[in-house]
Amino acid sequence: MWSKSQRVYAASSKGREARRRYQQSEKCREAHKRYLANRKARKAEAKLSEAVVIAPVENKPETGKIKKEVRNKK
Repeated sequence: MWSKSQRVYAASSKGREARRRYQQSEKCREAHKRYLANRKARKAEAKLSEAVVIAPVENKPETGKIKKEVRNKK
């Protein structure tokens, strides 16, 4: 969560210029590569956990009587 002063700075021309410089920097490119590698690893891990097959559960309908709703007649 950003503080009020951080939001004001980010919206200012100085903040926009700083973001533009960072996005064009080598530091940003390296961070993005790390992010993509971690994302790929998380997706591969999720696919492995999804491969486990769980036996389906059979739902049996209730055999008891179903009561009708009582409606008031006007």
